[in-house]
Amino acid sequence: MSVWDQVVDQEEVVGQLILAAEDVALARRNQSSAAFTQTWLITGPPGSGRSTAARAFAAAIQCSDLGCGTCLTCKQVLANKHQDVVVIRPSGLTISVEESRDVIEKAYLEPSIGAWQIFIIEDADRLTVPAANALLKVLEEPPSHTFFMLCAPSSEDVLATIKSRCRQVNLRLPRAAEVARLLMERDGVEPQLATFVSRAALGHVGVAKALAQDPIARQRRQLTLQIPLNLDSLPACFVQAQELLDSINAYVEEQQDDLDEVEQSQLLNSFGAGTEGVKKGRVDFLARGAMGDLKDDQKSRRTRTTRDFLDRSLQDLLGFYRDILFVQLGVPVDLINEELRVPIEKLAKKATPTATRKALDAIQESRSAVQASANPLLVLESLLIDLARAA
Repeated sequence: MSVWDQVVDQEEVVGQLILAAEDVALARRNQSSAAFTQTWLITGPPGSGRSTAARAFAAAIQCSDLGCGTCLTCKQVLANKHQDVVVIRPSGLTISVEESRDVIEKAYLEPSIGAWQIFIIEDADRLTVPAANALLKVLEEPPSHTFFMLCAPSSEDVLATIKSRCRQVNLRLPRAAEVARLLMERDGVEPQLATFVSRAALGHVGVAKALAQDPIARQRRQLTLQIPLNLDSLPACFVQAQELLDSINAYVEEQQDDLDEVEQSQLLNSFGAGTEGVKKGRVDFLARGAMGDLKDDQKSRRTRTTRDFLDRSLQDLLGFYRDILFVQLGVPVDLINEELRVPIEKLAKKATPTATRKALDAIQESRSAVQASANPLLVLESLLIDLARAA
């Protein structure tokens, strides 16, 4: 067993990170290493396992056996419970300059229990320009005991000044067969289901696991793939757009409501709620400012989660129209949605390859619009009209 077992189908990158961990071990023993690097940029498309690779690397750095996977240190790091491995992820749409300054302040503290202080900044592409600029100096000259691991979809998604201060490794989307193997071995997923969800997730490990474990997620995906079959009129485009967005909003609310309530309760408790002799009105007064900030963060998190789920649905549509195009062109490859081959072949006969390529372009443009904070309903309505025209 090793911490690298969770990094699926990334042999080349894992090899680089193992060598880097060995360099860190030399530095820990005060032996010089020209390859010793404290600032890293881990890139790769969504689902490639950027955060997983960063946590595995952090565990290998902290572990005296270079990431054995069985010691307490490795288990704590992989479970995000190690005191000296801090994961920064945006609660809203961006990472603010205040959050960057908080990271900088903590970076100069000595490690509590490990040999190193490690900061993993997920979605570093969400750093605002002021937030990224604030990090430049500490990335260029990090404290001797501190590592930074920034994760982003590509190097182009972060400032050039950030990129120039980091050593970069690039992940690829793992092959569906390797994702299926991981789900079977790690999570005990039945082989047929593991194969199906791995193909449906387009190599995205997290999405594949969610589909395997959540029947509602599989049902929502199936409903999304029925949309192209129902675009037989202009009113149908508007109805389908509203129904898809309503189903996503309902799913997000179900997931977020309980989490919001727990966070608000914990905040009130930190101000004395439930303590004998402390009046509720006084607690509410003292916590008013912090509660307002928390609710703002929770609202931003809902917005981001909704957009992420919507992007997932758009990726499902992208895979569907990719299948249509491959059928039209006679490309001898397996379909992503093999279980829908009959309706896919029917749609392939009704449209031209040129029209299908336009549909694919329209879906990609909609994904960009959603990530740029365009109104989700308007984006969906416009897209479905374009898809109806393509058919």
